[in-house]
Amino acid sequence: MNSTTERVRTEAELMSLPKEEGKQELVDGKLVVIPLYGLRHVEIIGRLAFKLHEVVQKHDLGHVLFRTVALSSIPLERYRTAS
Repeated sequence: MNSTTERVRTEAELMSLPKEEGKQELVDGKLVVIPLYGLRHVEIIGRLAFKLHEVVQKHDLGHVLFRTVALSSIPLERYRTAS
């Protein structure tokens, strides 16, 4: 879930804010903070990418490219679970 503040901000203000976990961006002058992905999200994306890869290969449709997260090098406690 995204968190949005109501105060209008500038790009300069955004760049001066302390860094938070997740992604921060301005949308129509409002600060939007998008939290880090949770472990469940990463698992689902991995499964979908694997299934999509199978179909694409079976029908010779090209390639499936996606970003991966090296879970073996990141403590699982760092990921949020769905509430």
